[in-house]
This record gives sequence, C-alpha cells and structure tokens, in this order.
Amino acid sequence: MMNSINRQIKKHDIRLYGRPFKTNVGEAIPEISLIRIPAIYDIRSIHVIYHEIGHVIFGHYINPKRRPYLQEMEAEKYALQQLRRFSIHKLFPDIYAAIKEEAADYVIKFIMKEISKGVKCDEISTSAYEFIKPYINFPLLFKLFVLKKKKKSASGRKSK
Repeated sequence: MMNSINRQIKKHDIRLYGRPFKTNVGEAIPEISLIRIPAIYDIRSIHVIYHEIGHVIFGHYINPKRRPYLQEMEAEKYALQQLRRFSIHKLFPDIYAAIKEEAADYVIKFIMKEISKGVKCDEISTSAYEFIKPYINFPLLFKLFVLKKKKKSASGRKSK
C-alpha cells in the first residue's frame, strides 16, 4: 500500500511538508501540490492520506466556484476507491464500513454549511445525496432545518 501512495505522490508531483500529524488528520494545498499527512498507524490514516492526494489530483480549492461539499465528496470517494483496490472492504469489513460512514458524515457537515449559507436543498447535487443517503434520514434532516429556519424568521416578524 505504501508503494501505491508513493506512486501517486510521484505521479502527481505532490510534495509533503511538515512533520506527519500524530492523529488522523491531513491538509492539502492543491494549488501548489502540497500535502501534510498523518503518520501511518492504521487503515484510517491511509484513508486520510489518499483523501489529501485526491484533493491535489482533482485540483480542489483552485476553483472557488466548485462547492466545498463536492470537493470533499470527490476526495472521499477517491480515498475509498483506493482502499477497495487493496480489498480493505473484504479484509476488514467493519473498519471499511466505519470509514465509509465517517466519510458520509464529513460530507454532510459541508452540505449543512452550504444550506446554512442559503443554498436550497434542491440545489444539492444528486451524486452527493446518493453518497450520504445510506447513512442519514436526509429528507427529515432537511425538513428540520427548513422548519427551524421558518420558525426563526416568523419569530422575528413584527406583529401589527
């Protein structure tokens, strides 16, 4: 697996910076093909490394018009795809399932940020919806968010 990571880093001319994180977090600066990755302790740390590589490969953050939740979803899908290449989903199904759920939760956080900024639910891409759908009662979550927003605006109105 390390060979695959090294090949991807070399193929895409990615540079590493800083000391490896001690926890499973990473950072990417795709504009200059730079990533900071965790030390490899487990499958989750490998997932994070592939996620950051994905940001560079897809040129994320370079295009500010590309919604952040889509960038994160693409990086998550890339990382999950790389784990599947090594049969992690078969060898460690429970760990893979947990990583996949965490990936969906991560994308959901970015979607909710977009909604809180005024993006309408029907503007969320179908591919993102399909990616997170198995992990959350998404329509209910949106209904709660919309109702909360309506209540907030109704309570702020002046009565005649």
